[in-house]
Amino acid sequence: MWFFTSLYRSLFDLRWLKEQKDKFSASWSYFFLFIFLLSGLMIIPVFLQLPSGLKELRVLAEKNLPDFKAEWKGGQLNITNLEQPYILKDNGFVMVVDTVTTADLQLKNWLSTENPSGVLVTKDRVEVYDSKKGNSRTQYWKDVPDYSTSKSELLVKADKWLSPLMMYLAGLVIFLGLFIGLTISKLFTLLIVTVIVLMINNFAKKGWNFKQLFSVGLFSLTLPSILIVALSWMGGRISLLYSLILLGVMLGIVFLKENKEIIS
Repeated sequence: MWFFTSLYRSLFDLRWLKEQKDKFSASWSYFFLFIFLLSGLMIIPVFLQLPSGLKELRVLAEKNLPDFKAEWKGGQLNITNLEQPYILKDNGFVMVVDTVTTADLQLKNWLSTENPSGVLVTKDRVEVYDSKKGNSRTQYWKDVPDYSTSKSELLVKADKWLSPLMMYLAGLVIFLGLFIGLTISKLFTLLIVTVIVLMINNFAKKGWNFKQLFSVGLFSLTLPSILIVALSWMGGRISLLYSLILLGVMLGIVFLKENKEIIS
């Protein structure tokens, strides 16, 4: 109950936040519980979209791909029993496979307004572009050990990885990764913001020390964190918004006028 009360009041009550400045132990307890909850909220879209998306890809592969064989040897990929270039377009996504052409192939040549995202597989690399996130990734085969597989073998492995147990295990791994990543990133940002607020505090002679500011900051990250998650669910993203909101909240606490009333 204490946690949810703290969560609620840290969203808007600057005076309550100010009174947490000497509760260093409680602030750390709240922080880790909040990051645990936040990690759970952030993984919800993954659980809703990942399994269905992978299953759809598996069905699409079984339906459209011939019984090909892929072999990685000497850092290069060779695919047989597949007419190349193989081009598959579906739901705004294009996949191109061409391990035969010797010219330098570029994924952008197949992207369009109808298919803004895609994957290009060539003899020396795989290139992926996600239009929603606006990022591109390239993985070269030169570090891949010699290996061979086929369509039927990949489908069997897909069925194994798409089982409920493996999905839950994958979700657990993603959750732990999110928890660790959020913990590190938010503490790092809080450290920077606390130093900035401390310098402003010293200039204005408000009497706060670093430990008090950091303690308050562990509670104050609630509002910006929830706003950023909500914004990401709506497909929005604004650089430095989280840091600016956190900075604004902490400055608001520091410059809040004293009040004799004690809020427990």
